[in-house]
Amino acid sequence: MTILQSELIALNKSAVAAGYVDLLDVDLDIQVSYVDSAGTLTIDRIVGASFSELPQGLKEGDMNQEIALPFVALDIEYNITNA
Repeated sequence: MTILQSELIALNKSAVAAGYVDLLDVDLDIQVSYVDSAGTLTIDRIVGASFSELPQGLKEGDMNQEIALPFVALDIEYNITNA
């Protein structure tokens, strides 16, 4: 998953505020939405996602640095809108 550095910082702060050591201690579900060229919405759910590292990095010239946030998951529920 790729997110902005500022989003990673905010997620980690939220995890700490909720009583976790950091974001690495949190298991969560991630909902992903797609819209095809016909305008049809599909929603998939990534179940039991657990982040494996909290990378920090800078790219020269980037105003909004993107961070690749690796994770593992227990399952993926596909097309949950039609379930």
